[in-house]
Amino acid sequence: MFSYLTSLAASLYYGNNIYQSLKSAASGLQKNKDLSHVATVEKIKTALEPLLSKYHLENNLEIDLVKGVGPAAAIGINLPGLRKNVMAFSPQFYNLDPAAALWVAKHELGHIKNNDTLTMGLLIPAITSCAIAAGIQSKISNAYLAIPAALLGSFVGGEVFRILFTRWREGKADDHANEHSSSEELKGGRRCLLAMQRQQVKEREHDFLLGHGLSLSGEVVYAPNGDDNTDLEHPALSSRIEKIEKELERRGVSFDQEKEKEEEQISRLMDFCEDEIYESKKAAGLTVPIMKPKGAREIKKWEEEKKQKALSHEAL
Repeated sequence: MFSYLTSLAASLYYGNNIYQSLKSAASGLQKNKDLSHVATVEKIKTALEPLLSKYHLENNLEIDLVKGVGPAAAIGINLPGLRKNVMAFSPQFYNLDPAAALWVAKHELGHIKNNDTLTMGLLIPAITSCAIAAGIQSKISNAYLAIPAALLGSFVGGEVFRILFTRWREGKADDHANEHSSSEELKGGRRCLLAMQRQQVKEREHDFLLGHGLSLSGEVVYAPNGDDNTDLEHPALSSRIEKIEKELERRGVSFDQEKEKEEEQISRLMDFCEDEIYESKKAAGLTVPIMKPKGAREIKKWEEEKKQKALSHEAL
């Protein structure tokens, strides 16, 4: 009986997580939607049309341009009779680097195709929680010990398996993008990931403000190569970049040609990533910057730069 109650509790918990995510996403999309780039949306849809047709998503995918989502994000459920999916892009991303944007779009489309919102957010953690609860109950006969142990074990175990499963699915979404992207789009995906990695190398020199006077060194958050030590739900950026490079090599395509042009594009994407971090925090209502440089002179310069950036964004 208890295992059934635990199963119900786990299902309600993770089901509510999905509901709140969908609700929050819908609210955020409506609040920050940019309607001035209709032509860009049409270009993205046209580029994705063969895959959308293949996955029967021609009329079941809404593409929105939204500030503060990073390069892109996707959420939805892809089941017969219950297909409602949204893919959100930064307004500037496609115009800045179309090839990079389409690689990212195909990564997100991989999530939608495989119902990752449903499996990552509900099925896998709920099933794992139920199995752990039943296992603990079978080993502990004392109900007063079994109940708290099963509850704790099921939710901790559910979260651990959710993280591991999510990391695997993120890798599979990369595989989907790599398989269905042209060589130019693969190069664009590589540029995007390199820009994120290099941006995080820069952020490694800062302290992260946690509130209440607490901070965390960027050297703890990020590895020397720019990989994020705290991001447990994605493969390391270095491994994702390596996977793209191997696919380009398999196709006999060089990614070192026109290096100067590549570096210029990566530099622009780095500025874009920094702006998106600013926009995402602004959209979330956070007025306190999340990063702070070390040293009094650097802090003063940084605060002045942030003030100027805030003024320029308000002017827009």
